[in-house]
Formats: sequence, C-alpha cells, structure tokens
Amino acid sequence: PTARVTHDLPIISGFSIEVGSAAAGVLMRLGAVDSGVRVHQDVAMSVPEMPADPQSLHTMLDIVGPTLGLDKLWKQGIKGKGVGIAFIDSGIAEHPDVRGRIAAFRDLAGGVNRPHDENGHGTHVASIAAGNGKASKGFCTGVAPEASLIGVKVTDELGHGKNSDFIAGIQWALDNRQKYNIRVMNLSFGHRIVESASTDPTVLAVEAAVAAGVVVTVAAGNLGPGPSTLTAPGNAPSAITVGGYDDKRTVTPDDDEMGNFSSRGPSNIDGFTKPDITAPGADIKAAHNRSDGYIFMTGTSMAAPIVAGTAALILGLRPDLSPAQVKDLLLSTAHPMANLDANTQGHGAISPVDAVAAALHKPLAPSPAVPA
Repeated sequence: PTARVTHDLPIISGFSIEVGSAAAGVLMRLGAVDSGVRVHQDVAMSVPEMPADPQSLHTMLDIVGPTLGLDKLWKQGIKGKGVGIAFIDSGIAEHPDVRGRIAAFRDLAGGVNRPHDENGHGTHVASIAAGNGKASKGFCTGVAPEASLIGVKVTDELGHGKNSDFIAGIQWALDNRQKYNIRVMNLSFGHRIVESASTDPTVLAVEAAVAAGVVVTVAAGNLGPGPSTLTAPGNAPSAITVGGYDDKRTVTPDDDEMGNFSSRGPSNIDGFTKPDITAPGADIKAAHNRSDGYIFMTGTSMAAPIVAGTAALILGLRPDLSPAQVKDLLLSTAHPMANLDANTQGHGAISPVDAVAAALHKPLAPSPAVPA
C-alpha cells in the first residue's frame, strides 16, 4: 500500500503520514509493542464555531480595555511595538485594525500565502490581541495595538484541520521566530485529552516552543463547567493556559463571574492543576473577517489572546525575559476571584497593569539561555 508524508515535524522528532486503513492498523500495533516507536492517530482538530446570532450579544473591547486598565498603559506608550505574536489558527483577514501590521502569513492548509481567513476565528482572535481599533475609532482596540502579527493558517474554511497541521504551524512559527521576532504564540484550539502530556504530540510541540524562547498562550477549552474538562494542549506544563470569565459589561470586577463555558482542571490522566490564569472571554466584540466591521464571539479562544497581548506588552519593555519569567509575572500579579478554586481560575484574573509594573520594578532571577 502507498503512504504519503504530509508533514515533516522535527519539533517533535517525528512526521505525519497518510496511509490506508490496513497499514494504519499495523502501525498502531507497532507503536503498542515497540517502546522505541510512538504512533498516534492524526486526530481531527478544530477552532470553535462562530455564534449563530452574534447580534444578540453585547460586550465590547471598549469595556475590556478600561476593565483591565489597558488605557493607562497605552497612554504611557506601552503598546507592544516590535513584538511578534504568531497566531496558529484559521488565518487573518486584512481588516483595517490589523492591515499593514501582518508581518508574515503562511497558509499550510491551502497554500495561498497572502492574508485571508474564510472562517473568521483567527481574525477575531488576532484583533483581540493586537488590533488597533482603527475601524471603530479606537473603541475596539486590542491589548497590544502596535505588536506585529504573524498568521499561520492551519484550517479550512470550516475551521477544521488535523493534529499534524497544528503542529506543523507551530513548527513554521519556530523556524521563523528570529526573522519576525516571534516572542509570543497564541493557540486558541484544542482536543479532548486522551493521553498523558508526556506523550501527546501537540503538547510536546508546545513544550518545544517554550524551550525555544516563545511564550505560548493556550485556550483552556469550552467544555465547562464540569471538572477535568480541560482540552489539550492546555495541559502543557510550560504553557500559559487561559480560562474565560464574564465581566458583565462593567468596569468594576465586583460582578465578574467565571464563564460556564470555560473548561476546568484537573487535567485528565495527569491531574495537573489548570488553567493558570483567567481573562474576559464572554461576548467579546472584535474584528469581522468579511467586512470592516466587528462581530461578537464567546469562549476561552477570546480570553487567550488577551493574555498573549499582555505578554507582548511586557516583552516590548523587557525583551530579555524568558517565557518562564513572563509566566511568573502574569500569574503572581493575577487577582484571585472569590470562592473559586485553582482548577477553575488558576491564579485568578489577569492584571496587565500590575504585571507590567512588576516587570519594570520587580527583581527577577537571571533568564536561562535560549537556543539560537
């Protein structure tokens, strides 16, 4: 029977192949009996679908900004300038809020290497992290409005792909991290945890990215509110795994509630305490892929880029920091939400103002060496 290599994946010391069902069975049996060979089914991955009736929702980035104190940072010129954020997603459309700042675009799904996004998820996510709010006269400004965007498209128009596609996307971003100064990577996708983090290929790819010096933010998943609903690669130990809360469209945090959609820990199989931190994720209004306007979406997919953008703000000021140091700053300055355990909220709600202040003033341990 014929076999076709679909991706070379040195990031996990492996590759993906397409074979017939009979050969697949032989390979899986080989992996089960040979401890020196690991064989994994190339499972389907996807990004969450857009809401059926977006106009029924309400919260905007004009609330998220003041709630998190981002306007105070922007007034000081703290906008993430020069920091590259890679989005492994459905692509990025050339919406006015990101136009001119897409430093690179790679389409691993269709080979059309110009910015585009038939699905819309990636455009929405990217604008939350780094949109400049141009089309809304600043009302829907993202967290790091002067950061550079790197789009890595790994899904089709329905937001569907395979595990190997997402790993290949991470691989491409790592291979080009120095060229585009990629210091942050956002992964707003996931699949149910079916094996230990120590062997899951997607988790291994995330761990490799962090080891290479890239801060990786990962959505916790939208399978809550039950326990052990976290999705992979949110169980990657070195990643910053992000849960989502509802800010109730008020600036005060007193009425904030954890979103029922947000997946909880402990992680299946390994029992890791996750997520690490939470951010607004309910009914977020951000860039639309099919117009110069905006659309509402809900999920931890929307919360993760808020943390990614905050990481870019920190690295714009302190490019010397390692991913572990950035993660420590974010987690140590988070604000715990009342009556919630660590497997629901991690260390608490993100505080960009406190994290940036800590980055500028808090003594930090020496940064470990990062591979060239």
